[in-house]
Amino acid sequence: VKGIAFHHAGLLPSQKVLVEELFLKRLIHVLYCTETFSVGINYPVRSVCFDTLNKFDGRNFRPLANHEFFQMSGRAGRRGLDERGYSFALVDLNYMEKSPPPRFNINRLEPLTSQFKLSYNTVLNLQATLSYEQIQIYFQKSFAAHSNLQTHGHLIAELAQLEEQFNGKGEHVCQHMDSFACPVKYLPKKKELDRLKRAYQALGPRRQNRVYGREMARKIKNWEKLLATTPQKCPNAKLALCEEESKQRRKLQQNMIEIRKDLKTLPDQDFFFNEFQFKKNQLIQMGYIREGELLPRGECARHIYVQELLVTELIFSGILDTLDDDQLNGLLSAIDFEARKNDYFQRLPVLDWAPLQDLVRYIQSVCGPESVRYDPRVAVIVYSWSQGLSFAEVQRLSNLDEGDIISVIRRTIDLLRQMRDAVKEPALLQRLKLCMDKLDRDEAAVLAL
Repeated sequence: VKGIAFHHAGLLPSQKVLVEELFLKRLIHVLYCTETFSVGINYPVRSVCFDTLNKFDGRNFRPLANHEFFQMSGRAGRRGLDERGYSFALVDLNYMEKSPPPRFNINRLEPLTSQFKLSYNTVLNLQATLSYEQIQIYFQKSFAAHSNLQTHGHLIAELAQLEEQFNGKGEHVCQHMDSFACPVKYLPKKKELDRLKRAYQALGPRRQNRVYGREMARKIKNWEKLLATTPQKCPNAKLALCEEESKQRRKLQQNMIEIRKDLKTLPDQDFFFNEFQFKKNQLIQMGYIREGELLPRGECARHIYVQELLVTELIFSGILDTLDDDQLNGLLSAIDFEARKNDYFQRLPVLDWAPLQDLVRYIQSVCGPESVRYDPRVAVIVYSWSQGLSFAEVQRLSNLDEGDIISVIRRTIDLLRQMRDAVKEPALLQRLKLCMDKLDRDEAAVLAL
């Protein structure tokens, strides 16, 4: 044993447990791992080394946040064994950026922000358990509403401070500041006008009569009107002071624009309650609620936490009755699955997706294009596993890591369990139990995890 290992989400759960056990017993001396190893696992180490200080968040690369950096670097230093812990960051000279490296300060950790998203499941459960007034109070007392109110107050105070600074700037310098009578503003625009005139003359008579030539002539005429004022003659010392003041005013003005933009995008106090009413009306239109009471579809959907509308429509449409158990498992695995950019899957016939696509179009026509998410490509994995293929055979159907395949299977089992809690028909309950048993085996079984 050389004492070198790796730990990431793509490993089989049993492999991750083994690595953690060996690391705890100090049989692993060097561990290559992702951020997930430091979250929820309190294993101190002597040193932490970062391959990069940037992180891919699913869309773009961004610098590590303060709390992310200290969550990992805070593992350095074993109590009772090390006098101090060390954190290192590698620098790739081939990809150096002009911007300075991120600075991490433990006293400036990011504040907690609400990640609350109002789902249709939440709407149904609130409608079933609370009165109209209680639902209003529920949203008013939520952490999301509190955070928005607090943020609004901070932004208003910051904007008032910036406006005060902006109004005080330049008063002691010149009364012509920010007008074309000021040389600081006049001269750059005059140079730009001269450049535009030279470009217009270079076009020649034929191109001057074309659309872009006439547009240039219109711009020149407008700028000549604006610059008709004769600029003041100021000493160089005053010009330098005025120019510095202008830069500071422009910076303050840009900051005020950004804060006003943030204030416009900040949800108001009744935002979540209005969203609740909006989604409730959609559910009424789809036959989930009537006169404030949940209908059978609504009672079913309130127990489903993953794509509740699509799953409920599948149950009530009768589509599941047209599929065998393996096809049902394959179909459910596709719900709410989001493949990565470079994932690929073998194209094998699993089932006819046309009825599901009709349901998707119906839901999207009422609730919008973002209301449903599914990816039929992954169905081949769970369908084959449900048929009894070995894990090695299933692996050859895609380029997913072992741990990702197990995650897809376990997620499908969890959805089956939610459906079992939502339906009351004995025959369907028995069938869902059988489907779960076909997936919960060998490497994917709970005992194996």
